[in-house]
Amino acid sequence: MKAMKILPLLAAGVLLAACGRNNGNNSGTPPPAQQSVTLNTLVRNAFSNTSDTAEPTPINNLKIDITSEDSAAYNDLLKPTS
Repeated sequence: MKAMKILPLLAAGVLLAACGRNNGNNSGTPPPAQQSVTLNTLVRNAFSNTSDTAEPTPINNLKIDITSEDSAAYNDLLKPTS
């Protein structure tokens, strides 16, 4: 008799738990479009904004292009100052 009362509650709980799943379907808000930026530009911008109160640079939606890198581009960033 006690099982007859618990079984419908258990079944309702399982059904409600299944309602929150989307099985991998992206039916929600689409992700923002990716902005393309070169790694050189990204690093130069980071070096130009180095104050203690600077906001972090959001990179999650960036498509970083490393195909057009200039190997000498970082030399002037890291050379000692006189």
